[in-house]
Amino acid sequence: MPSTYEYIKKWRKKNPHKAREYWLRWRAQPGYQRKKREEALWRNHRVRWDEAVAMLEAQGGRCALCGVPIALLKERGKRCAHVDHCHETNVVRGLLCVLCNTALGRFGDTVEKVRRVVAYLERADDRQNQNRIPSAK
Repeated sequence: MPSTYEYIKKWRKKNPHKAREYWLRWRAQPGYQRKKREEALWRNHRVRWDEAVAMLEAQGGRCALCGVPIALLKERGKRCAHVDHCHETNVVRGLLCVLCNTALGRFGDTVEKVRRVVAYLERADDRQNQNRIPSAK
């Protein structure tokens, strides 16, 4: 006799439209998104919902780096908050928008690489300012 999991898997394969309808109805239930977000916060970072809300409030509802409005759940006009943490110690540093979190991750969470980026941008600004032609007034 097949296991329940195997039976459901076969049923979904045989009835993709019904399976999708069922899944969409399940997702549309009130509180579903928050429940999934709470589970992910705890599973990935050991952060409780109330702790995440307190962090977001302490940051004024904005990304800790760029200041763009962020939210713990999908909200119109706001980016979704991502938990920034040290990958060596797992210590949570704050909440960031997806762009800042990705950028920080690309630099490997190292201050030295970020300093090199700042130096590069400053040199580029200097070169750009030197090449500007003064406007005639």
